[in-house]
Amino acid sequence: MYVANETVVEYTHLNNLEPNERPHGLSIRNDEANPAIVTVRVEREGDVVFDRTYELAPDAVISGNFTYEANYTVTVTHGTHVETVKLPRSTFDCNIGGTGITVGKWGLDSGTGGTLMYCPEDPPGDG
Repeated sequence: MYVANETVVEYTHLNNLEPNERPHGLSIRNDEANPAIVTVRVEREGDVVFDRTYELAPDAVISGNFTYEANYTVTVTHGTHVETVKLPRSTFDCNIGGTGITVGKWGLDSGTGGTLMYCPEDPPGDG
């Protein structure tokens, strides 16, 4: 699939998040001057739930959210470069978070971040 600008994908069709839990975002961006072919593979608890290949134009982005609380392994491949990111179940809490993977001149790079606020055990209003 060719991506010229930005494409939103659904990494998982399931949603089991509690009212006080937030989805975790994942984006893959091509920072190269030329198109890049990347394969995105997502495993949930060891089972492959997403496996697709994209041709990303320069500055193009694939983005989406994980809405099912589980342990994930995300693997992105570009040529001989491979980047693997583990997203543990604890990633899904009241904080807003995301992971970005970038295709660049020197290969693949990733980073995960989020807000760092205290998360109450019960959703607001659950007395």
